[in-house]
Amino acid sequence: MVSLGKLTAGHEEYYEREVAGGAEDYYAMRGEAQGEWVGSGSDVLGLEGAATGGQLRDLLEGLDPSSGEVLRQSSVRVTGWDVTYSPPKSVSVLHAAGDGRVAAETLAAHRTAVRAALGWLESDACWTRRGAGGARRLMGEGFVGVEYVHRVSRAGDAQLHSHVVIGNLTRAEGPGRALTVGRCTRISRPRRRCITPSCVRR
Repeated sequence: MVSLGKLTAGHEEYYEREVAGGAEDYYAMRGEAQGEWVGSGSDVLGLEGAATGGQLRDLLEGLDPSSGEVLRQSSVRVTGWDVTYSPPKSVSVLHAAGDGRVAAETLAAHRTAVRAALGWLESDACWTRRGAGGARRLMGEGFVGVEYVHRVSRAGDAQLHSHVVIGNLTRAEGPGRALTVGRCTRISRPRRRCITPSCVRR
């Protein structure tokens, strides 16, 4: 199952404080792994591995998380999206009740499925606009996102799921100039089935 939530402007401090004890208290729960950069846009910016303290906030503010360079030139009301990917309950139970090998394989399958689903979303929803009134629609180079994998729900129940926090920005080629950065103007609601088959097959 996939759910989608908007992250709005003016709340970056809240996300940094509540969502993270430096940038991660909400998403990087105690005992959970650090967030990891995902999305083709992250590759373009040279972002890989773990997202460190403060980088989530920079992303939501439209800054390059590694250099602080301004990427999003215009102000936006929606600074990003929280796309949550959850496999069937049986997968969560298997991950929680299985031995070390089963847990590792289940987690690997889940993460593979999340990346496949994110790739589909990038191909369908990552584009921006240029020109007067946004007349020209351009395909973006991909999302800049951070994946936070959680093993349990906030109630403490077995619930394997991933929060993928995607910043509202993407690169696109401007007319007669080098790559420019614009905001990601469309995130369509993900299909609910786009994670489950891939995870279950594994």
